[in-house]
Amino acid sequence: MKIRENRPPLLAERVLTLVLPDEVWNTPLGDFQEFYSDLVHERGLLKAKIWYWGQLCYLVPRKLVHAFYWRIIMLKSYLKTAYRNLMKSKGFSFINIFGLATGLACCILIMLFVVDELSYDRYHKNAHRIYRMANRGIVNNDLDLTARSSPPLGEVLKHEFPEVEAVTRMRNYGFPVFRYNDRVFSEERVFWTDPSFFDVFTVTFITGDAETALDRPDAFVLTESMARKYFGDEDPVGKTINSDNRQDLIVTAVVQDVPRNSHFHFDFLESIVGREDVQSPVWYFNDYYTYMLLREGASPKALEEKLFETVKKHVGPQIQGVLGITIDEFFANGGDYRYFLRNLPISICGLISISNWSPTDISLMSIFFRLLLWASC
Repeated sequence: MKIRENRPPLLAERVLTLVLPDEVWNTPLGDFQEFYSDLVHERGLLKAKIWYWGQLCYLVPRKLVHAFYWRIIMLKSYLKTAYRNLMKSKGFSFINIFGLATGLACCILIMLFVVDELSYDRYHKNAHRIYRMANRGIVNNDLDLTARSSPPLGEVLKHEFPEVEAVTRMRNYGFPVFRYNDRVFSEERVFWTDPSFFDVFTVTFITGDAETALDRPDAFVLTESMARKYFGDEDPVGKTINSDNRQDLIVTAVVQDVPRNSHFHFDFLESIVGREDVQSPVWYFNDYYTYMLLREGASPKALEEKLFETVKKHVGPQIQGVLGITIDEFFANGGDYRYFLRNLPISICGLISISNWSPTDISLMSIFFRLLLWASC
């Protein structure tokens, strides 16, 4: 017990050992311990501890100020040396600085691009389970890749594949002219879609009900900005907008505008219910965007394989009717017709959706350029 009393406070001793190493400080730590031991015998343990802690509080700030001061001096010296070297070889220095600045700018731009790409469609609650169908067809050695699909595909996915939780189809149709009183506008971002659209995508409703918003042929959903454009401060729900002097559409809901980082943007949604073309049985008529929400744990790869056999079953008779050959002969002759899945995000520039790049590939590319930037420095 007496041995421990003659030792300084453990915490204070460790701090002094770390901050004030014996080999670089004027007063050896051994002197502190000896003086502390003498104080314990002469004035008692409490006063000795107070003295030791006082020395710590006095010396540590001085040591830190001392270290900071000399670091500033060294930094100024380094800057002067660097400046002299730059002035000594101006041409060589310009090449080096310009190259480094260009490399940094390129890497920063690439990183910003990657971050922006990977932000697309992430606002959807189930983005990791939303897939868009794409089609690959080869006829007479002509390859056709498209993000569109045939009308019957949605119904087949909904009724024959239990791993699919919800399906919706979308189609943009030209530039309809909408009229409300004296306000007449030709619009572009208008889509026909299934009532299940809101089961697949996350859309915030301002007024109206997602369950019934598109369940009738004349149902019409518009965004908040379009509601202000046509109706001002009026409540648009229940009001009628005329389309091309042919059909009156009833506003059933108003939703928030689509975020910027979405691969598609709509201002108006019309119900697909009752449309003749959506009931078409033709499989090679690809004019719809088909999206599906897979159930948790479902395998997209396994679904693609099952879908290929199903498509062969439905497409085979139609190919035979048009080309006069069986589906097996069609494939044997180098033809192809199949659907494949593309997971969100689908970027606006198409880097992920059209090519075979995945979000993982984009992330790996960003890591590569980070390493490149580190190596260039």
